[in-house]
Amino acid sequence: MVVLEVPIAFVELEEGYEETTQAFIKSQLKERLAAFKIHKTITVVESLPKTATGKVLKRVLKQGLH
Repeated sequence: MVVLEVPIAFVELEEGYEETTQAFIKSQLKERLAAFKIHKTITVVESLPKTATGKVLKRVLKQGLH
């Protein structure tokens, strides 16, 4: 059995920015990146889970998908 992992981008908006859509983020990225570098799925989160030292807890983000 082959298990494929598909990359997902999680985006935390900076203070002062209002809500945004996946389509708007992709349109902004298209101006700066090649098409193959843009993630198919972009998820906007209120805040990224972090450790006491400020590193992003990737496993917590991954658990939230299931």
